Amino acid sequence: GIVTMVGSLGVADIAGIDGFDIDGAPSGANAAYLALRLGAATSSSLYVVDLATGVATPPAGVANPTIGGGEALRELTLTANPTP
Repeated sequence: GIVTMVGSLGVADIAGIDGFDIDGAPSGANAAYLALRLGAATSSSLYVVDLATGVATPPAGVANPTIGGGEALRELTLTANPTP
């Protein structure tokens, strides 16, 4: 793909970027997901990135976006739903 700067994430106190991926599947509508460590936190938080503006927000309806079981993620990868 092509990397294009579109704007600030709009998130303060980013201590680390733990992962980023874009769901390029037709049903994913190019949704982008970002795992961040904020401030002194040791865990990662999940954000959705608007690819048109660059703004990152917690996923809709999620009160606590902490992911990774309290640990910082090493990477973030999206995959299709596996079939049993």
